[in-house]
Amino acid sequence: MTRDEILERSELYGPSNESERKKFRRDRETLESAGIEIRTEIGVGEQAGSTLYAIREEDYFLPDLGLSVKEQLALEVAASMVQLDTAWDEQALIKIADGEPLPPSPAVAQLATSVGIEKLYEAVRSRAKVYFEYRGVSREVEPYGLLHRGGNWYLHGSDSEERKNFKVIRIQGEVKLGEKGGFLAPTDFDAANAMSSDPLLIGEETEILATVKVDAFMAKRVARTRGRIAKTNLDGSILLEIPVRNAMAFRSWLLGLRDHAVVVEPKEVLEDTIQWLTEIKGQ
Repeated sequence: MTRDEILERSELYGPSNESERKKFRRDRETLESAGIEIRTEIGVGEQAGSTLYAIREEDYFLPDLGLSVKEQLALEVAASMVQLDTAWDEQALIKIADGEPLPPSPAVAQLATSVGIEKLYEAVRSRAKVYFEYRGVSREVEPYGLLHRGGNWYLHGSDSEERKNFKVIRIQGEVKLGEKGGFLAPTDFDAANAMSSDPLLIGEETEILATVKVDAFMAKRVARTRGRIAKTNLDGSILLEIPVRNAMAFRSWLLGLRDHAVVVEPKEVLEDTIQWLTEIKGQ
């Protein structure tokens, strides 16, 4: 429809005038900022020369998910019990439930969102490449999925043919989308396994192997849950090799062992741990 047709037929506006046209422009910007694509076309026939506005079904509405009644009910219950700090969860539930809002349920989890994450969701859904700056470097990424781990959102995708996890809050500036259908997602992508559930391995840092000495008192207990035993000493202590991507999670785990564990190598992990403990002591 043309702008004037929308003004006349939507019952949202008064008679067509400059004030109502400004209101229309504001409403259009609001819809677009929410991720709803509004297409513009040039009219033909009686509408020749006019700008036509359209929201296409394939651009916004959910396709048929092919869910059974039990599957749909399970999805509605799960979604209603996880609260986001936006209205996305409510909007999605209304779509799933044929337009009828569901009664509120007691929340069992609350997930924070990050600036620009709605664009990343759209990029994953439409298979559009995303462009952004990350750690001072311009990136061109094929986004495969979004993951929530350890209280943070991560974008999993391919950057220069290398799969990586990008921490969303570290994306600098605006996220820009390329054309829809700009790449093919790998058939072996599995969101559940794209990032470890181990806090020490959650992150986009390069993985390092830390060697930690654990005394005899805690050796057996720690060995059952963490790392690989590289050496068992005569006094019963062990040397554990522990893969680490998240320095903060590693420090937290180490602090939980108190004086039963000591970082041995590599040098940069040892120095980082000493500096961290020194700062804590100073506070």
